[in-house]
Amino acid sequence: MSKEQKRTGDEVKRKPRPSGRIYPASRVPLTAFYGVVLLLRRVAESRSFASAYVFPGGQLDEFHDSMKDGQEPVEDSIYRWAAVRETFEETGILLARTKSNDGPSDAPLLQLTDNVANATRKRIHNRQENFREWLASVGGVPDDAGLIPFTRWNTPLGMPKRFTTQMYLYMLPISPTNSSPTGHATTHNEVFVPKATHDGGIEHNIAEFDDVSTWLAKARAGEIILFPPQAYLLHLMSEFLTGRPPQGSDEQHASSEAEATYYQAQREALIIFLNKKPTARPADAPYPPHPTAQIAWAEKVMSPKILGKLDSGKRAVLEVSSPGPELMKSGSKAGGDYDRVILVEYGADRKLSKVDVKWRQDVMGELEREKLAVRGETAKL
Repeated sequence: MSKEQKRTGDEVKRKPRPSGRIYPASRVPLTAFYGVVLLLRRVAESRSFASAYVFPGGQLDEFHDSMKDGQEPVEDSIYRWAAVRETFEETGILLARTKSNDGPSDAPLLQLTDNVANATRKRIHNRQENFREWLASVGGVPDDAGLIPFTRWNTPLGMPKRFTTQMYLYMLPISPTNSSPTGHATTHNEVFVPKATHDGGIEHNIAEFDDVSTWLAKARAGEIILFPPQAYLLHLMSEFLTGRPPQGSDEQHASSEAEATYYQAQREALIIFLNKKPTARPADAPYPPHPTAQIAWAEKVMSPKILGKLDSGKRAVLEVSSPGPELMKSGSKAGGDYDRVILVEYGADRKLSKVDVKWRQDVMGELEREKLAVRGETAKL
């Protein structure tokens, strides 16, 4: 019997992963009334981002997303389908509306009872039912208009598995009187937000809305793990989704209509920011504008790269101006952000423990002093 004949059926069918292959994925920074953002905690046994808090989303799937294995390039519509499917699978929140023959629908988001939503999520996750066919059967279509492109992230070389992840900002209905996608709501600081539930421990064991500032504070303190893309985007959102009106403000005890207007203004400012060019940089930056400043946030492509290390290697400074080696070699004009850097701190086990975002100019001085110190120590030896 040949070696081929000795293999099991699963082994024969399994396709080898091409070296250097990048897998397409979608993720959704999902915000609700009061500016709270949803994060999911990955299970500790996960092969990717173990125990980290991430936005809903995941890898595009040949079975559900009408794409061929290894297809390049992947159409934007396929990323959008995957964003809606993954969000539903992982949280029970369905970003879809009733289909209309007159064009994009402005109908409320489709509502499902908990029992129907949970049973359907499991069937779709287990590939027992095709997501597109199921959504059509309930008269729904993805809310494409609500999915706002918000950067793409390419995993750098050297990682066990690489992704090209399209981020889409989605803002759930702002009025607390609107029904949530799952048919009911829960409260957060006296404000209604949709109920999100994790997938029962398959990939996540926590699904929680909280203030952007709270998520970032926990990450800086090392209380939760945020990987660079999540920390970076939350940092950008924190400039606009600032929570409730300041104490003592006339808006503090305003009507629900006025309160909704207050938060809607925050959302509109964020959307303007995503499309504005040139992108924001320090007014006192000691260097001329970088070409990446002419790329709007909705179109930026980022691939983290180590710029240097601090504290004897305990902290790494990541720059995100490059779109990654593949796009650089192709001559693409894609790019990320030159003006900000990401600081990543590692624990004793060399695993990521803390992450923060800073202006490049505020870190470069510290980085240069670290380099000089290392050179001085080397000279003495």
